[in-house]
Amino acid sequence: MLGSIWNFVKRHKKKFIFSGVVVGGTWMMYKYLLKRLKEIREEEDKEYINVVRRQHHFDSNQRTCNMTVLSMIPNIREILINKLNTEEYTTQLKQSPANKLELWATLKVCSFSRTIASVYGCCLMSVILRVQLNVMGGYIFLDNSQDSKNGYIGRKHRTTKAVQERYLSLIKHFVGPGLVDLIEFVKTATAKELDSLSLRDQLSLENMQSLIQHIRDRVEQRNGLPSTLPLSSYLMPNEQKPDIEMIDKEEEIYDKLIQETRDVIDSPDFQTVITVCLDKGFSKLMDYIAEHYKNISNKQTDIHDCGIPLAKMVPVVNGLVFKIVADAPNVFIQELLLMEEVKKFAGNIYEAFSQRESS
Repeated sequence: MLGSIWNFVKRHKKKFIFSGVVVGGTWMMYKYLLKRLKEIREEEDKEYINVVRRQHHFDSNQRTCNMTVLSMIPNIREILINKLNTEEYTTQLKQSPANKLELWATLKVCSFSRTIASVYGCCLMSVILRVQLNVMGGYIFLDNSQDSKNGYIGRKHRTTKAVQERYLSLIKHFVGPGLVDLIEFVKTATAKELDSLSLRDQLSLENMQSLIQHIRDRVEQRNGLPSTLPLSSYLMPNEQKPDIEMIDKEEEIYDKLIQETRDVIDSPDFQTVITVCLDKGFSKLMDYIAEHYKNISNKQTDIHDCGIPLAKMVPVVNGLVFKIVADAPNVFIQELLLMEEVKKFAGNIYEAFSQRESS
């Protein structure tokens, strides 16, 4: 019996070997496919988790940005009031001084300048903060992301707390000397437009809109540039002194952050978003002014047929600064923060800076 089996095996030896190879190879392929399928699933799970983490981190970052913008409003208001103290001139006018006309002329310019500068200040501050926090947010997310294959951590150098604090403190330049310079520039542009207007001149709502638009044109078109590009010069200091407390690697990544931020500020997308925000801001300002014209007309005449002396519009415009830079809830700021163009811009920045660098 055993001999017969052995003879059978010898006669069909090649078939047995071939079958063994096929069965063994099939088993090995099956095991390999199972392993690859498991790896693919793990990769997909990790990628999904990474997407969810990124979205959660981005949403959290936007909330932080909104709260930061709101917290900076009192700083802008304080600078505006200190640099354009219209209340000082109002108090002097109540005392019937000899230089009454001169004080009125100054009050006229300062009142319009303060309110117009408040729109510029809020719009620029909200956008530059959005840029900074999303650039830094992308860096932080990538620093904390681990490559699933080899454990590679985000970037060549991580952003230390010292780098983060120094970079985010750059907003102090705009809400400081940058805003002061911007106020002076707005005041100069405003004076050139108002010099030809008498306090007795009757201004319609269209006249007011045209006046503010002409001031905008002067502010936003320096050296013939038909864009908001000149405004970018107020956002960041021209030069950054090295921080002696930082090590070389920290200084290197900080310099890179600065350069990348300047690139964003100089980009067409940034200019577009700033313009959209300013359009929204000045549209809201005109809504406030239109409310006054509506109250004056008292529905007896068409709001567009109503004319108001410039002297009576000065205190109205002067008081609007406290609506523009009001504490929360601030309708003006909330509308700026909820603009779709701003949200999309923020998302693009975060996405760009939260992607792993190619080696």
